[in-house]
Amino acid sequence: MRSREIVLRAASLVLLALPFSACGPASPAAPPAAPPRLAEPAGRVGVHGMVVFGDKRSFMSHIPMFRAPHDAQILLEVEIPGRPTSLSDRLYTFEPEKFSLDALVAGTTREMVGTLYQGSFENGGQPIAKAVHVTVLRTIATRMPLGSQPPPSPAIPTYWLVGDREDAYLVHVIGAAPSFDQVLRARLKGGDVVVEALAAKGRLVTIEGRVDDLAGRARPGGFLRAVGAGRTFDVEPLSELSCLVGPDFDKACE
Repeated sequence: MRSREIVLRAASLVLLALPFSACGPASPAAPPAAPPRLAEPAGRVGVHGMVVFGDKRSFMSHIPMFRAPHDAQILLEVEIPGRPTSLSDRLYTFEPEKFSLDALVAGTTREMVGTLYQGSFENGGQPIAKAVHVTVLRTIATRMPLGSQPPPSPAIPTYWLVGDREDAYLVHVIGAAPSFDQVLRARLKGGDVVVEALAAKGRLVTIEGRVDDLAGRARPGGFLRAVGAGRTFDVEPLSELSCLVGPDFDKACE
């Protein structure tokens, strides 16, 4: 009898634990939110425009949006046959044929074919070379989907530093929408071989004394105090090659 009572009591507890309402069983729980859309084989196909810059070396920065298929910030070092001697005296952009951004990130696509423009290919730029075959030498940085990875210090301006001491570039790390997409040509002042290695590899640096918004962004004129890899050094912005306002990044910064 005692064992029967124990079984009945346990069954009662199980029944009490089941969800009921006055009108019958409770509604099923809402499905969990879909995870951020990461890279998929052959996903994010489109015309993925690039800002092109560099003198000694050639770099490309994908012009993003906060929606697919352009929801990725990607920084590349590339090889451009027959390129102008300088790609940092003004704005240059690249309009490729359609390709998969996910395949580019995965490394299965290492070539883009398209047209190189002086100026913006979306806003009155002049084509200077067509059927250009661009080879991707390395992917320096990737953030996708855009906005899912806040910068290490969201309130402090964060940039990728690429190039070398005399031919350096700062690429703004896009934060939460609307944010802004910016490429600056710069020159390093001070620092040591560690700082030079930062630029050579393309690493993150933060800018002291600035607010990470459009009005407070880094601009030419004066020096910026940068911090990276435990080193503090000065950076002199020389020119703003590109600055676009989010969330669609189709309008120039003011």
